[in-house]
Amino acid sequence: MATAGLRSLTSLRFPGTSHSSVSNQGPPRLIMISGAIATGKSTIAAALADLLRNQGKSVAMTDLDTVADMSARHAWDWAHTVDGSLVAAWLNTPIDVVIDEGTCNLTEVQTVLTRVPDSTIVQHVVLRADYQASLERAQNDPTRGISRNPEFLRRDHDRFADASKDLPRGLELHVEGRSPADLADEIHRRSQQPGGTPEPI
Repeated sequence: MATAGLRSLTSLRFPGTSHSSVSNQGPPRLIMISGAIATGKSTIAAALADLLRNQGKSVAMTDLDTVADMSARHAWDWAHTVDGSLVAAWLNTPIDVVIDEGTCNLTEVQTVLTRVPDSTIVQHVVLRADYQASLERAQNDPTRGISRNPEFLRRDHDRFADASKDLPRGLELHVEGRSPADLADEIHRRSQQPGGTPEPI
């Protein structure tokens, strides 16, 4: 079952990537997208991956929720460690970019960063969203569970508002009123501007 689950994760999150198409010659690059529940992290990450792949880049996507689901969310502490190790494993391949989404506080970010290669160039993205708009997104998504509960989601947004004060802020974006493709384009564009290129960790 575990092997089948990993195969499913790979085919779902990393379409179109083959050994022959991966030829990165520079330092490994990691984009970390943090945000509260239902702020659009996964959708924006997917849009960013599509944008980069259309430019000929090889991209791997990882996310904390998918890793946690492998254990039916019974081992969140272990899930953080496994997610960090998975990110590091991809960064140790010749792949161009790894996009990791789902971190919500500094401890979770550091759990990932302590495992990646020292030469990794990291871009931190913090997403902001309105609670009511996030609740509407969650309640309109039939695949969601407890995050559709208003009280649960309110607590999560309050926790993130407090925890995000300590997060690295390479780029902070408010998601409301903008398409995932537009937000993905800004993430990519800002990383290319003078002074906007992330520094090695």
